[in-house]
Amino acid sequence: MHKSVKEIFLNCDKNIDITDEEKNYIHELFAIDMFTILLHKKIMKKLLKKYLKRNYKCDLDIIKFDEESQKYYVELSNGRKIRFLLMSDNMETKDKSIIRELESYKRKGQCHSRAFDVSIAFDEANILTGIANVGNRQFLHSVVETKNSKGELICLDWTRNIMMPKEDYIELFNFKILSSLDKNDMKNDFDIVRDLEFTTKHYLLFRDEIMRDINKNKELFENKVL
Repeated sequence: MHKSVKEIFLNCDKNIDITDEEKNYIHELFAIDMFTILLHKKIMKKLLKKYLKRNYKCDLDIIKFDEESQKYYVELSNGRKIRFLLMSDNMETKDKSIIRELESYKRKGQCHSRAFDVSIAFDEANILTGIANVGNRQFLHSVVETKNSKGELICLDWTRNIMMPKEDYIELFNFKILSSLDKNDMKNDFDIVRDLEFTTKHYLLFRDEIMRDINKNKELFENKVL
């Protein structure tokens, strides 16, 4: 079991502050996480489903496919149905390593950098960075916000290989948005910030402050007197 997933989804059960309802919620999210990895692994799927259910109370059968909408969905313990698609099923790429990453734990820890890569594929997209909540655990996270063919706002989460309506995503992960970066602003910034020692995470969080300070001393950066 991947350490980060075990810490986020499983160790919460040991915390006395977690209610039974929150435990159900954590296991539901864990089921989605494992489902998006195991869906196309036909040989392993059957054995691992039994193992996860027996040892971690993770029941992948709670995730169904709705023929009418052609989407997967999970019915949460509160009765709410959350529908989603897999990013790996909806990407136009010939690079199989990208799909393999999405369908494995290699996708973990890549949210900020991959948000850049994903946003470029769309004419209009924003990178949303904020705090996601799972049980009593919080973590900094980035997803891509764009529109589907119907003009509806959706979120694409690389580290979970899911895409779903923005409203549902925010509810599911209690996602508190701290910053929103237009992909076109990001492209315009690139020539200026690429040689500076900013992490992707810091750039996404503090882009406006960083660019405001840079523009105050624009001649220094244009002449590369750093």
